[in-house]
Amino acid sequence: MAEFQLEDSNREIHFLKLTPWGQLFLNACRQGFIDSLKDDEYEDDYEHINLLPAIKAIRPDVQKNLELPEPVIAASYVLSVALGSQCARTLKVSADHLLEDLAEAILDAFDFDCDHLYHFQYLSPFGADRMIGHPAVDFCDACVTETRLRQLEPVPGMKITFFFDYGDNWEFDIVVMHGSEESTSDIQVIERKGEAPEQYPEYEDFY
Repeated sequence: MAEFQLEDSNREIHFLKLTPWGQLFLNACRQGFIDSLKDDEYEDDYEHINLLPAIKAIRPDVQKNLELPEPVIAASYVLSVALGSQCARTLKVSADHLLEDLAEAILDAFDFDCDHLYHFQYLSPFGADRMIGHPAVDFCDACVTETRLRQLEPVPGMKITFFFDYGDNWEFDIVVMHGSEESTSDIQVIERKGEAPEQYPEYEDFY
């Protein structure tokens, strides 16, 4: 992508030059970004980037790009949701459930009131950090009222963090256990482990 040299003393870049491949790659990414703005699309940029012309400029024998396989989405998923090391709930969730429904189901499973802001955070298949939040949260990539579980492209072993209440900072660790062809209309709690902590414990009065 680039040739560069570092200063020995402070590791600052002394010299930087793009290789022909690096220049072509960046031009292709730039054009893909411009096209995404023209189309008013807000999906991942890779959907708008066509690297084939850049590749063929160096390797004319290459005739096509590698294509991404279509994700296999199950009808429903079993999720393990842990709050700390001693408390966990196992949920069965339809792939078509909104993340808003999932948030409310998680809080209900741990006997929490849904009275604070929250967001989900995970890594996309390309390793990009993604955040999907409550409608009143303005720093996320998408909203829970418009995003369904299937859009996360869940796979077994996938990890998702559910951040709830930015004051008390509750963190629920979600792991996708497996998918199922059995659909479910409601989110089901199929297993419980440990006693959930109190959302609002009564603290002693030290004064």
